[in-house]
Amino acid sequence: MNDVARMFARTRRAAALLVAVAAAGCALRPLPPVDADVRTAARAVALPVEQVARGRALLVGACAACHAPIHPLDLELADWDDALPRMLRKADLGADAGAAVRAYVQVVHLAPVR
Repeated sequence: MNDVARMFARTRRAAALLVAVAAAGCALRPLPPVDADVRTAARAVALPVEQVARGRALLVGACAACHAPIHPLDLELADWDDALPRMLRKADLGADAGAAVRAYVQVVHLAPVR
């Protein structure tokens, strides 16, 4: 991928993130709980359920300190992967927190549609 295509893709992901944040602020939908479907999806990809639960708790707590929590299905996984490093820096959270949020987002994407 050349530099122009990379820049366009990054701009498109940033725009999607802004739209999702704006939409989340207007019409919040609850984050899926770490229920049986989410636990099953976590086990299917060998992610610890505790890590997934911590990821949800971080979205509800630390992330919501700056903006409304974004529902995992409001963004594609690539958009989450693009946004998470910036958000972790802004929130002064480490890589373990990022891995937990990513785990939660990933298994919600794998669980039955909510």
